[in-house]
Amino acid sequence: MGPPLATKPSAFCHLAKATVPHMRPGSAIIATSSVNSDNPPLAPSEAGPPVLSMLKPMALEWEQIIVDAADPVALGRWWVEALGWVVVDETEEIIEIRPEPDRMPGLLFVPVPEGKTSKNRLHPDFRPDDQEAEVARLLSLGARRVDAVQDEQHWVTLLDPEGNEFCVLGERKH
Repeated sequence: MGPPLATKPSAFCHLAKATVPHMRPGSAIIATSSVNSDNPPLAPSEAGPPVLSMLKPMALEWEQIIVDAADPVALGRWWVEALGWVVVDETEEIIEIRPEPDRMPGLLFVPVPEGKTSKNRLHPDFRPDDQEAEVARLLSLGARRVDAVQDEQHWVTLLDPEGNEFCVLGERKH
């Protein structure tokens, strides 16, 4: 393969529309010339049709979310009970849990010396079959309610034992 050539979609519009139908205006197409490494690179006009290398999304798999904790094992065990998940790895300092042993993403609880000081910038939302029953169950496990539910609010914000926020959603509004 020759060196990559970057260009705007208009240059390869006929090719891009056939293979990248959802390309946004202004997106770049990365193309390579069709020469092998034994030959010197050809000029774009001599290289023949480009080979698009941006035809599929990057192959990323969501492995886990890392949760900082004062007591990772205790907090991880609380979430095992709350979610009905399984422990897939545990040491004296960390615990990893997943919905099932081979199913991801999971949660990996790790120790940090500092405590939580502000609202989480990311938190999970859960939608149970019965919001009221699920909130009662989670409270019985040690979750705490953040504030009173407003009249038209369809979620309840709770805190896990270390103060991490999560929401229990009501019935989906269509």
